[in-house]
Amino acid sequence: MDTKRLAATFLLSAALIATSQPGVAAQAADAADSEDVGRPIRTDEIEERADTSFSAYLLGEEALGLRKQGFTLVDADCAKSGDGCVWRDPDGVLHYLDADNMLMSKAVVAEDFAGRPIAALGIGTARDRATVLKNASRHLLGAEPGCLEAGAAGEGDGIASCTYEFSKIRVKLLFGSANQLLRADLYQVGGI
Repeated sequence: MDTKRLAATFLLSAALIATSQPGVAAQAADAADSEDVGRPIRTDEIEERADTSFSAYLLGEEALGLRKQGFTLVDADCAKSGDGCVWRDPDGVLHYLDADNMLMSKAVVAEDFAGRPIAALGIGTARDRATVLKNASRHLLGAEPGCLEAGAAGEGDGIASCTYEFSKIRVKLLFGSANQLLRADLYQVGGI
């Protein structure tokens, strides 16, 4: 199935999910690929799509041997605190592991990707709010974020936030002055 047809199929299904009807999926009507006709897109598929766009390590899973995979420890003293550690993968994605080495969240910091695309959420080279949200919504199969402007977001002076909420994950995008992307966070809500 080509990318355009796959995206169209996902967008049809995601429309119901994104409009506060969790667990309800539209029936795909892509006559060109009969194997997908009628196959609903589930929220967990959208969540997995978001998760794997950051990295192959999945939220809620144990992540061992990161150093052997080319990860670098962000704070060498983190193990002493017993709170967990942050690791940066070779692509620049941050991974927060709790004290039991379970992956709890992932993040990309826009300034770490200066001059190169961000694979997470299909952001690409976009940094302005409108284009980042367009790309992220497309990647999340039509889901729409809830946004809070600077002052109401509670993220710091001049920082606005846009959040995509799903049953097991939350994606939060932070924008600074001139509506430029600061970071994108993916974290689990409840148990995965």
